Amino acid sequence: MKKDIFKIINKKSGFVILFSMVISSIVFSVALGIATIAYREATFNTLSKNTGEAFYAADTGAECALYYDNASTVTSTGNVFAFGQPTSSVATVCASTAVNLNNGSGTEPDPWVFHIYPLGATGKACAVVSLWRDNSTPVVTTIDSRGYNVYDKSSSNCSFSGTNRVERHIELTY
Repeated sequence: MKKDIFKIINKKSGFVILFSMVISSIVFSVALGIATIAYREATFNTLSKNTGEAFYAADTGAECALYYDNASTVTSTGNVFAFGQPTSSVATVCASTAVNLNNGSGTEPDPWVFHIYPLGATGKACAVVSLWRDNSTPVVTTIDSRGYNVYDKSSSNCSFSGTNRVERHIELTY
């Protein structure tokens, strides 16, 4: 009889280990699933923030070019248009950045290109804006604004090719 009791006890002794391994595997799987979801949410949040920074930088650049194309700038020689009309440079300010819209000449380069930086909530975004003017009748103007969430501070322009760089593009034709 004593031998039968030990046989029963020995047969059931491995059950606790098996049960604890199954419970541990389930808990580990749930924890791994939660960690994966949290990582994806953090990545999505960063991408969403970067996209917003790039879009608003592009919008700022487009609005600046649109404003100065339709408004005249007062210089010592009188009212002139900012893009290509004066014989000397017209310094304008877009989002607290001094921008030379006509490249310092009275000629009409095609296109006018200027950079606006720093932009965004963190001051890391920038925009590259190009303006083309077709002098046909009627005159057709195209503004191409590309916003980026980061820029190269050492060169003070939008030439940055790092990871997590987002570009958003706005084009206006009128």
